[in-house]
Amino acid sequence: MRALQDAGIRVALSLVFGLPGEDVQSLNNTIAACERIRQEFAIAEMHASIITPLPGSPLFSSLLRNPQMRKLYEHIDVIPHEALLGDYVRLFTNCCVEDLVEAYVTVDNMFPSAGPFYLREDSPVYQRIGYRGMI
Repeated sequence: MRALQDAGIRVALSLVFGLPGEDVQSLNNTIAACERIRQEFAIAEMHASIITPLPGSPLFSSLLRNPQMRKLYEHIDVIPHEALLGDYVRLFTNCCVEDLVEAYVTVDNMFPSAGPFYLREDSPVYQRIGYRGMI
């Protein structure tokens, strides 16, 4: 990043919170790294998101390996995002949705982004994150 900055190349970073195995310590490590980056570098853009196991993705397929989840999600056309995210986080991470949202909010406050475009505006997670408007 230093070499890019010294060469005048704008740097854009992207983070995904909630990958399998995510825990509070890994979230804290990411936030600490973001703080160091913010202090040391001129970042042109920062994009953060909370993972969503969308139908057709490997994460969704992993979720469907659980018989209870397969019964809930295999044959529906409209997937309820909040429920899906909650079930995924419960089964594949060692944290909770609120931990992911808090990490997102912390990083978004360091590097304001385009907002949580992947969530419905009436979603409690969307409301907590705080939409900043599309750029």
